[in-house]
Amino acid sequence: MRMLFSLVGLLLALLVVVWLVRTELRPLASAPAAAGSASAQPGGETGLVTPQQYKQQLDRAMSASHPTVQESR
Repeated sequence: MRMLFSLVGLLLALLVVVWLVRTELRPLASAPAAAGSASAQPGGETGLVTPQQYKQQLDRAMSASHPTVQESR
């Protein structure tokens, strides 16, 4: 009886893992289609950050968290 409950528990855990993987990977499967349609539109958002945008965001964050202090001599 104990072995039967262990087997049922293992199968349930496996089903939960499979379900989670399928639901998490579903947006990735549709991403190429969405990226292709968004790139056809001028100014469309693809959700991806370009290196230039990343650098700009990083510069803004660094200047906000560490304001430059002008030293008086």
